[in-house]
Amino acid sequence: MKQPSLFQLLVAIALLLTAPGCAGLKDYNAAQNSFNLGAKLEMKQRAKQATSDLPASPELEKMFPSSGEPDMNLKPDTYYQSAYDQATKALKASEKLKSNDVLGEALAIKSLSAWKLKKFEEARESAKAASAALETEQEAGARDKALMASMAGLIAIDVAHDTISKMNTLLLTKADQAESVSAEQGLALYEQAKMHFEQFVFSRQISRNSLWQGIQTIDEAKTKAESGHEIQRYLLMAQLAGLKNWSDALSAIDTTAKRLGVKRSNNAAKDWIEGQKTFYQTTRDGYLDKLAGLIPGGKSAPVFLSWEKIL
Repeated sequence: MKQPSLFQLLVAIALLLTAPGCAGLKDYNAAQNSFNLGAKLEMKQRAKQATSDLPASPELEKMFPSSGEPDMNLKPDTYYQSAYDQATKALKASEKLKSNDVLGEALAIKSLSAWKLKKFEEARESAKAASAALETEQEAGARDKALMASMAGLIAIDVAHDTISKMNTLLLTKADQAESVSAEQGLALYEQAKMHFEQFVFSRQISRNSLWQGIQTIDEAKTKAESGHEIQRYLLMAQLAGLKNWSDALSAIDTTAKRLGVKRSNNAAKDWIEGQKTFYQTTRDGYLDKLAGLIPGGKSAPVFLSWEKIL
């Protein structure tokens, strides 16, 4: 069964919405609790995995308080679906939510739940509406504003993750069958991989679904919170997870081009790959420096050393 992307889990558990304490907003409160139970269950399931591709951030559980504990026999999506349904129901009384200054938060729950359920377009639209509503609410926190502003970027990274995984599988399978791949076929495969990389990973041209554009969108969203705010750390974790996908995509292309003889016989291909590796390394180092500035212990912290090793 396919495991969820780390940047999905980190953003889910970064959501901390304050209940209004109003008995008339039962569906909103239920949606909030369902979402947080789903996030808690997802974290517990990930912690049980024998191996983990990416390092987790410590003390996550305090970020998603819930009433009760999740049923370990259920899937996180069960809770996310409940949160989505409950938020949708609550939003039918949007004027009541607005009068209690929680319309933005209810829309945020719907956006996050839709995103976790891969209802990407609905997640985008709800995030836009949430952002607008949050700007009018006196008690709206910078965390929630930054999170909603980052939604388009988080979705872009998520979309890129799925398609990169498929392309990497294709490339590495062909690399393992190098003896049966002709020079012409190898070059054609490289060109296909390059085109895919420029569309979904990095290109100097803006692409809505590119991983790089998603990372930049999150950078813009971070400006809605103070530099030391906790949301900065969690959004950076999402970006680092995106960089891991970037690294994997580039590594798959490089490995395949080597094994199929493309780098040896085609200088243009070699130069493109080496240029991409240089740009990635510079980008990687920049985001690792940001991580060091946000965590206790800086570059000596275990979480930093783990990210430095895998990126």
